Amino acid sequence: MNSWIISFLSASFLFVWSLLYGVVLLVALITMFYILEFFDEDITNIILANLTLKNDTKEYYA
Repeated sequence: MNSWIISFLSASFLFVWSLLYGVVLLVALITMFYILEFFDEDITNIILANLTLKNDTKEYYA
């Protein structure tokens, strides 16, 4: 379990002021937590590939 998922979900839940909105948000975040945990490795690889601009083309240096 990565810490970025826990910190994102806890920060999102603690940032609410309304109790009803907080309960609805908590249910949505728990659902999102399981989705993120299931696809965690794929999401991390996609984000890192986008940030480092990796693709299948070879790098040529002039």
